[in-house]
Amino acid sequence: ALVSTIPGINEVLFNDLGEAQWAAAAISELAVKGIVSGDENKNFRPNDILKREEFIKMLVDAMGIYDSRAKCDFEDVEEDKWYYSYIASAYKHGLVNGISDTLAGVGQPLSRQDMVVLAVRAAEGRMEFAQKREMAVFADAEGISEYAKEAVEKLYVSGIVNGMGEDMFMPHGTATRAQGALII
Repeated sequence: ALVSTIPGINEVLFNDLGEAQWAAAAISELAVKGIVSGDENKNFRPNDILKREEFIKMLVDAMGIYDSRAKCDFEDVEEDKWYYSYIASAYKHGLVNGISDTLAGVGQPLSRQDMVVLAVRAAEGRMEFAQKREMAVFADAEGISEYAKEAVEKLYVSGIVNGMGEDMFMPHGTATRAQGALII
């Protein structure tokens, strides 16, 4: 069980972060700030697939750009769903364009490269990307989509994102909830 590292708070935040100890501190910090939450059993489910709308919510909350009046007209974003205002807020601020002109990709797993692209869009103009290391030569670099190459390099050289072992980035691999929290 992860107990909060925030002074004065000795509450068990999540019971299952032993599955992702490498991200536990980041998840704890985001939970205390109200940016991430777990289920009714105090499980974060760090290795579960990260859906597009879940990551968009985390970005919107982390950036403080939630706007309950924001609007969007993606066909798969229903106004009565919990994610509507988050996606609309992200759209209003230019973070999301959708997976097409008409779809936001609700319910779809978020790829690692799209997670990185969204994170860079959210951070640009708000933080500097300091170069802490040289760009890795990933064995699957040709698989990184053209639109994501610059974002992957920015986050990799700044030490924010890593590969997945064996010199692979796995751009089309599915992001997990722990990976999303760590990037935020």
